[in-house]
This record gives sequence, structure tokens and C-alpha cells, in this order.
Amino acid sequence: MPVMKQVPAEVQVWAPRVDVYEKDNNIIIEAEIPGAKKDDIEVK
Repeated sequence: MPVMKQVPAEVQVWAPRVDVYEKDNNIIIEAEIPGAKKDDIEVK
């Protein structure tokens, strides 16, 4: 049984799958955010 089915609905939290790594002296963040447009995302 998936873990989220064992947690009461009022405490469930959605968290996107995120991968963070360094490449060529840059920090790369890749996230799966279904339904979001690239222009609607802001990282601070």
C-alpha cells in the first residue's frame, strides 16, 4: 500500500520530484511540476 494512503488527508503534502546537482560550476535544479509553465516558475 502506498504511504500516502496511510496518512490522513488533512496532513498530506504534495512535493515535486526534484534533482539538484552541480555541472560546469553551476547549480542545476530539475523538477517535475505537472501543469506548470516554465515562465510561471520562479526560483529564489
